[in-house]
Amino acid sequence: MNYLKLAINNKKGGLGFYALLLLMLGLGFAIFVFLPEYTDVQNGIYSVSCSDIRTKINSAIDDYNVNNSNTYAKPGQIVDLDTLKEKGYLREIKYCPQKGTFLYGKDGKVICSIHTKGQ
Repeated sequence: MNYLKLAINNKKGGLGFYALLLLMLGLGFAIFVFLPEYTDVQNGIYSVSCSDIRTKINSAIDDYNVNNSNTYAKPGQIVDLDTLKEKGYLREIKYCPQKGTFLYGKDGKVICSIHTKGQ
């Protein structure tokens, strides 16, 4: 008789374990499916933000070049955002969201070391 009572008591506690196991598997599956999509969306947002910042810097450099006799930067140089702000061509300094470096490209446009690979 005591053996029958132990078997019944063991079966009562088993349902909670299976529910917890099913919950953990469901969370693991959700992370496996949605995490790559989340990082892709995040990288896309960072890329668009960086592109917007580069457009503003390009405009500031163009304004600088129009108002000064010498050009602002030579191709391959790092863009000095502090100088553009000090001279009044940028209202605020913004950086790449993924810590990229802004360089003055060969075509006369600002490029990012992370978001403009191959340009």
